Amino acid sequence: MNSPTPWIIALIVSVLVNGALIGFVAQRQLAPAAPAAVERPDGSGRETGLRGFNVRRFIAALPPEYRRNARQRMRQEAPRSRELMREAYRARREAEVAMMAEPFDPDAAQLALQRMRTSRHAVEAHIEGVLIAVVADLDADTRARVLREARGRGFRPDGERPGPRRRPPSPDGG
Repeated sequence: MNSPTPWIIALIVSVLVNGALIGFVAQRQLAPAAPAAVERPDGSGRETGLRGFNVRRFIAALPPEYRRNARQRMRQEAPRSRELMREAYRARREAEVAMMAEPFDPDAAQLALQRMRTSRHAVEAHIEGVLIAVVADLDADTRARVLREARGRGFRPDGERPGPRRRPPSPDGG
């Protein structure tokens, strides 16, 4: 009788890979990749990324004369986006199969994981290109406002964090 250990390891790897990919894709599927960390203008450190970017809020925050074009552009690009997402899904499934194969082939697994990364980056690059095209004609202030809105509550373009949250006093004075 075969030992269940390799199957347990394969299951754990599969769960971890799936969880990481689902989280990554859910957060990044329609958001631009985080730009490289850059020095803040005031010299107080480095700032990174556009975490929490929401495409619906982004489009809603656009000036009305840009909103219709943005929606139309997103619809035009949807077939290509779906095609790239399907390819990324297939690559992820192939990577899972390669990681669970018996006998395990490290070279095949590495190639499958590379293909998965490449396909995921293709999705991101495509969507980033669409978003850049949408904001290209906006002035700097409008672009900053729209990006702030797309980020939602708590975003500060200067990278500062809001102060500590304070609880209101309880009714009993405690």
